[in-house]
Amino acid sequence: MAAMAAMLKQHLADAQARADTAEATLRAQRRIQARLEKDLAAAGGGARAGPTELERRVRDLEEKLAIQVDDNDALKETLRAAIGAKEDEIALLHSVMAETRRVYSQYMERAQQA
Repeated sequence: MAAMAAMLKQHLADAQARADTAEATLRAQRRIQARLEKDLAAAGGGARAGPTELERRVRDLEEKLAIQVDDNDALKETLRAAIGAKEDEIALLHSVMAETRRVYSQYMERAQQA
């Protein structure tokens, strides 16, 4: 039973590490995308007088907000996955515990009969 618990803990740790890596990669890609969109907008706006400082600040804040929303969504999904994994682990441990009780009860009955 201890070996099974250790295996489950290792499996959970591996899954969490993969999720963290994927999440960090996603955030980095979103930041790159936001920077490129900002550069593209700045390059495309050269034909007119250009955005005012306030418009640039608003656009920058909107981009930052969009990145934060994406980060929050990714964190929520990671949390949901971790909770699901923990619930699965708990269910497995409950079944192992029930089986252990059953075997122990059978052993005690046999010991009393002997």
